[in-house]
Amino acid sequence: MAPSILVVEDEQDISMMLHDRLSFQGFVVTTARDGAEGLAMLEVLIVDGILLDIQMPVMDGLSMLEQVRERFPSIPVIVMSAELNKKKLLKAIERGAHDYLLKPIDVDLLAKKCSTAFGASWVDSDREGTPSATKLNYHDSSSTNVSGGIKKVMNNMKRILIVDDFKSGRQVLREKLEIYGYACQEVENGSEALKAIETDRFDLVITDNKMPVMTGLEFLQSLAERPEDQRPPAIFLTGQLSDPLSKAAQNAGAWAVMQKPYKDQELISEITRVIESR
Repeated sequence: MAPSILVVEDEQDISMMLHDRLSFQGFVVTTARDGAEGLAMLEVLIVDGILLDIQMPVMDGLSMLEQVRERFPSIPVIVMSAELNKKKLLKAIERGAHDYLLKPIDVDLLAKKCSTAFGASWVDSDREGTPSATKLNYHDSSSTNVSGGIKKVMNNMKRILIVDDFKSGRQVLREKLEIYGYACQEVENGSEALKAIETDRFDLVITDNKMPVMTGLEFLQSLAERPEDQRPPAIFLTGQLSDPLSKAAQNAGAWAVMQKPYKDQELISEITRVIESR
């Protein structure tokens, strides 16, 4: 059976990224928004490990860690925080945390540390033939089926450009799309996306809106001025959807506008619809 993890993180985007990344790698993942909610879940859940943010409202990570060490001493804990809070991370280690991760989270390091602390065997996926940077091996039929499924869809792949300044979010989305047989490239803002489109052919662009250098909306507006053969269709994602923003994105050429967080299947359906309508 795959190890189970309780992720305690108050920032929704980070919590979603950790949930998706660890679930993709085979962990059973439950999330909580603060230390108090995390402790309540531990009363009813059996978990193999806890991934715990330090800076949270209601009950912070250090307070929860003290309670975990008193009430659930056998559960290993990995704490997370920004480098500015490195003193707090070291204090957490002194109080019994198994290990720590600095934000922004390095997803490869996340995989290695979770597998070491929570009881899975980490392997280099390049040797396994999978598209992700890392994966966990539990020696069960499900991981074999996933790997086999990936290999079957590698032919005739449509190419998707992912535009998002949140590196971990890009990587999680890329891994999901590669499972469905899409070939993906990542860039971190609209300006880089325009350069990528000049040199490569893409069947679809998925762009976030809030980014430095050039926002997603500015990218779409610039893209609309390009020749038709340099204007792949685009899906526009935003965490702050409004009618004016939605209309502006559609006027700039977006084929679909979606609110974040979104359900994976809804995004896949939109991708399929857009690509097949071309």
